[in-house]
Amino acid sequence: MSIVINNHQVIDDEWLDITNEGSNFDQAQKVIVSLDQLKKNFEPFRKKFKSLAVMLQGTDSVEDVVPYLDDVQMVVFEFKVFADGRAFSQAKLLRDRHCYQGQIRAVGDVIRDQLSFMDRCGFSQFQLAKTENTNQAIHAFNDISNSYQPELVQAANG
Repeated sequence: MSIVINNHQVIDDEWLDITNEGSNFDQAQKVIVSLDQLKKNFEPFRKKFKSLAVMLQGTDSVEDVVPYLDDVQMVVFEFKVFADGRAFSQAKLLRDRHCYQGQIRAVGDVIRDQLSFMDRCGFSQFQLAKTENTNQAIHAFNDISNSYQPELVQAANG
């Protein structure tokens, strides 16, 4: 089982990524599916799995997942390379424009130096790159004490 950072705490990952596999899994599973899988099999997946998450690639549009947001507990953005910043904007759109309250997870080439900014853009879960030390990465959320723009948490609380 892998681990993730969830709201600044290290937890065991309960989600099963089936984006590259078939759909013969236990009904109680929390599963992550691709956007194509979600579009093609939404009703069967919604009935079969306890919880549903969708993984978006950098080229996927946030607008394509909007019709499913009420039924999706988590949106996952895959960072193929750490320098691809499209998912920062996509996460912010989900939170601001579409008022998405579920989990937003960053996976792939996710590095410590990005965590504070990802957090400010609306990400709530982080699955770090294999080269990163999770225990050291927890401290990244306190690296930046002053910023020029409001963060989503501050904006929501006051």
